Amino acid sequence: MLKILGGIWNTIKTIITIVLIALLAIILTQRFSNNNMSIAGIRIFTVVSPSMIPKYMIGDTIITKSISPDKLKIGDDITYIGAEETFKDR
Repeated sequence: MLKILGGIWNTIKTIITIVLIALLAIILTQRFSNNNMSIAGIRIFTVVSPSMIPKYMIGDTIITKSISPDKLKIGDDITYIGAEETFKDR
C-alpha cells in the first residue's frame, strides 16, 4: 500500500514539476521577447484597460491561447497587443 501511495506521490510531483517548468518557459519567453513570441500559442497578458470589467479587473493576469479567427463566437473573450499611444506593446 505504501509503495502505491509513494508511486502516486512521485507521479503527482513529476506532473507539477513539468507544469511549472512549462509555465516558467512561457513567462520567460514572453518577457524577453516583449510579448512578440508564444509557446504553443500560449501567452500571458496583464489587463491594462477597464474594457473587461467586471469579469477581469485592471492588473489581472490572464493566460491566453491563440486560435483561428473563424472559431471565435459572440461573447468570447479576446486579447491583443495594443498598437497606439499608452497601450502600445501592452
